[in-house]
Amino acid sequence: MSRMTRSAVRGILATLMVLLGAVATLMTSPTAASASPIGATELGAVDLGGYCRSQGNVDAVLSGGTAYDWHCRTRDGQNTDLSFTKACQWTYPGELPGSAAFVFDRIDNFYAPASVQCWKASTDEVTAPALDGYCSHHPTGDRAVLTGNTVYDWKCESQSPNGPVYSPVNVLQACQQTKMRNSAVDRFTNFYDPYSWQCRV
Repeated sequence: MSRMTRSAVRGILATLMVLLGAVATLMTSPTAASASPIGATELGAVDLGGYCRSQGNVDAVLSGGTAYDWHCRTRDGQNTDLSFTKACQWTYPGELPGSAAFVFDRIDNFYAPASVQCWKASTDEVTAPALDGYCSHHPTGDRAVLTGNTVYDWKCESQSPNGPVYSPVNVLQACQQTKMRNSAVDRFTNFYDPYSWQCRV
């Protein structure tokens, strides 16, 4: 191999090393890191009135003391059901660039109608909370048991000389434990279906 050829090879190798270094820098830069999922984030309140009007109704009305008592009022004075998820997606359309993000509703307290909030997940993955696992690691429980017909009726059960003892389940903590991420959030899709709890990140 001639001197000129060896020199050319060394130049090519040096160029490749520079390019590899640049790629490594990009892979570890904040911009690249920010592209990875960061977890569910709260967007804010849902505009139920605006959503109902966008559907040709007069406004949103509250007819009771729970989150499910929100309705759209039609022009002839009738109340119709509404979808909190669709209302959130209408309220925050800019948060739906594609399948990597998903806007959903979260009811913080079923008995507080104003607690309906909109959130954005970093993925479309949905996981059920491991309630038994949560209770088995909880100081006051051995397993999760269902004591009623709503999502709020899950309890941690432990045994005592006087019989079973029940303590509340913190589903948010159960989701964070299930997903092993503090950014996980809990939500239910149907208050009257105890098995409708979801964990989102």
